[in-house]
Amino acid sequence: FPVTINTVNVYAGAQETVDSPIQWQGPFPFRPGIDNEVFPNVTGRLLAVRFETTDDTYWKLDGYDVEVDVVGAY
Repeated sequence: FPVTINTVNVYAGAQETVDSPIQWQGPFPFRPGIDNEVFPNVTGRLLAVRFETTDDTYWKLDGYDVEVDVVGAY
Protein backbone atom coordinates (compact mmCIF):
# COMPACT_ATOMS: atom_id res chain seq x y z
CA PHE A 1 0.00 0.00 0.00
CA PRO A 2 1.30 3.50 -0.76
CA VAL A 3 2.65 5.55 2.10
CA THR A 4 2.01 9.28 2.21
CA ILE A 5 4.70 11.53 3.64
CA ASN A 6 3.44 14.97 4.57
CA THR A 7 6.66 16.94 4.19
CA VAL A 8 10.33 16.26 3.56
CA ASN A 9 12.58 18.98 4.91
CA VAL A 10 15.47 19.67 2.56
CA TYR A 11 18.62 21.37 3.85
CA ALA A 12 21.41 22.70 1.64
CA GLY A 13 24.84 23.59 2.89
CA ALA A 14 28.40 24.35 1.97
CA GLN A 15 31.86 24.23 3.47
CA GLU A 16 35.19 25.63 2.32
CA THR A 17 37.35 22.60 3.29
CA VAL A 18 36.66 19.01 4.28
CA ASP A 19 37.66 19.89 7.85
CA SER A 20 35.47 22.99 8.17
CA PRO A 21 31.90 22.74 9.44
CA ILE A 22 29.00 22.65 7.02
CA GLN A 23 26.96 25.86 7.10
CA TRP A 24 23.39 24.58 6.68
CA GLN A 25 20.44 26.57 5.30
CA GLY A 26 16.87 25.45 5.59
CA PRO A 27 14.62 23.68 6.06
CA PHE A 28 13.09 24.03 2.63
CA PRO A 29 9.80 22.11 2.89
CA PHE A 30 9.08 19.70 0.04
CA ARG A 31 5.66 18.00 -0.25
CA PRO A 32 5.88 14.80 -2.32
CA GLY A 33 3.18 14.65 -4.97
CA ILE A 34 2.61 18.41 -4.76
CA ASP A 35 5.99 20.14 -5.10
CA ASN A 36 8.47 19.57 -7.92
CA GLU A 37 11.50 21.43 -6.56
CA VAL A 38 13.00 23.62 -3.87
CA PHE A 39 15.26 26.60 -4.43
CA PRO A 40 18.06 26.80 -1.86
CA ASN A 41 20.86 29.22 -2.67
CA VAL A 42 24.19 28.31 -1.11
CA THR A 43 27.75 29.12 -2.10
CA GLY A 44 30.96 27.37 -1.17
CA ARG A 45 33.62 25.00 -2.41
CA LEU A 46 31.99 21.78 -1.16
CA LEU A 47 28.20 21.44 -1.28
CA ALA A 48 25.97 19.25 0.89
CA VAL A 49 22.31 18.19 0.84
CA ARG A 50 20.31 16.65 3.70
CA PHE A 51 16.76 15.20 3.65
CA GLU A 52 14.72 14.83 6.84
CA THR A 53 11.22 13.91 7.97
CA THR A 54 9.78 14.28 11.44
CA ASP A 55 7.43 11.29 11.47
CA ASP A 56 8.39 7.64 11.90
CA THR A 57 7.12 6.51 8.47
CA TYR A 58 9.53 4.32 6.48
CA TRP A 59 10.35 5.97 3.16
CA LYS A 60 12.96 5.71 0.45
CA LEU A 61 14.61 8.39 -1.68
CA ASP A 62 14.95 7.06 -5.22
CA GLY A 63 17.07 9.97 -6.40
CA TYR A 64 17.35 13.70 -6.78
CA ASP A 65 18.74 16.21 -9.27
CA VAL A 66 20.93 19.21 -8.50
CA GLU A 67 21.55 22.23 -10.68
CA VAL A 68 24.81 24.05 -9.93
CA ASP A 69 25.72 27.46 -11.30
CA VAL A 70 29.42 28.29 -11.15
CA VAL A 71 30.06 31.78 -9.78
CA GLY A 72 33.33 33.66 -9.58
CA ALA A 73 36.69 32.55 -10.91
CA TYR A 74 37.55 28.88 -11.11
